[in-house]
Amino acid sequence: MKHALVLCSALILAGSVLRAQQAALKPTHFARFRMNNVALADVFETLRESTGIVFRFETSIKNLKVPTLSLDDTTVERVLQELLPPRGLIYEVLDDHTVVIKKK
Repeated sequence: MKHALVLCSALILAGSVLRAQQAALKPTHFARFRMNNVALADVFETLRESTGIVFRFETSIKNLKVPTLSLDDTTVERVLQELLPPRGLIYEVLDDHTVVIKKK
């Protein structure tokens, strides 16, 4: 019985790790990513056009302003890490084509 429980736990853990690995952003690189005095929705639209990733967010978030965002040799993940926390936002990767932006 113990062996069956250990095997079941190992399978559940392996499934969780597999799902976590599947829900990762595509490693899209940008030589330069620059936005100046735009709405947050415009940043997400620029990222969508470049990567195909769809960003879902509440309407109250879309008009938040981004005074300046300037990153060299960066990824989508780094853009989100720089952009969201100062505005009290987090993101969740649903799959490699969909990201949900939420308030903390």
